[in-house]
Amino acid sequence: MKRSHASLLLLAGVFATSAFAQQGMVKVDLGTVADALAKNINVEVDKIPTSVQLPVGVAAGACGVPAAKLAPAGSDMAACQATSTSSALEELVAKQVKTAPKQ
Repeated sequence: MKRSHASLLLLAGVFATSAFAQQGMVKVDLGTVADALAKNINVEVDKIPTSVQLPVGVAAGACGVPAAKLAPAGSDMAACQATSTSSALEELVAKQVKTAPKQ
């Protein structure tokens, strides 16, 4: 509960700092961090999606780029390659893994 609460506070801070300047979602490729994500959220690596759509602030942290570089251009969704994990990324991926249809 404590870790979850801290993650939510972190997410709130990320949204607060980036929501006014940057809006939208970014497609983030998780290929390079899939093993670490799987380990950190206690799932098999094959359960980690190849990519996810994340808020700009979370994507910027995961991809190691300024949020301004990920602002959508026109109708195209920005995309980047994750280079690190964070509690915010782990929280969002874990939520997606839990809600994914069973195969």
